[in-house]
Amino acid sequence: MSRIFNLAKQDIVGYERFASQLASLLKDNHRLLENVLEGLFHIAVSDGVFHPNEERFLAEVAKRFGFTQVAFSYIKAWHTGPAKDNPYEVLGITREISNDALKIHYRKLVADNHPDKMLRGLRTGVG
Repeated sequence: MSRIFNLAKQDIVGYERFASQLASLLKDNHRLLENVLEGLFHIAVSDGVFHPNEERFLAEVAKRFGFTQVAFSYIKAWHTGPAKDNPYEVLGITREISNDALKIHYRKLVADNHPDKMLRGLRTGVG
């Protein structure tokens, strides 16, 4: 994996190939792919501005990593703030979600982000 990263650092042309290779290498570790994408978001917003070209680049990387548009929107909202006219982005859902599915999704978010779970992750190093 470090070989792919070092090659990607040398040349930004053809990042699609590197993103696809990384996705292939980490296909069984979706959380690590999410961490890589989040790291790229940190870099993109580090200058205080999230440029449209950066968004297009990150959307393409996310697609190659196997993330849905909804998942990408959720990660983007986490790092750049939700779109002011679309509160659904905050929850990582679409407007078409049923009430029952929304309740299930909400309960999962509450469980995943419960303070006890977060503290346990800090102690063990696992999220």
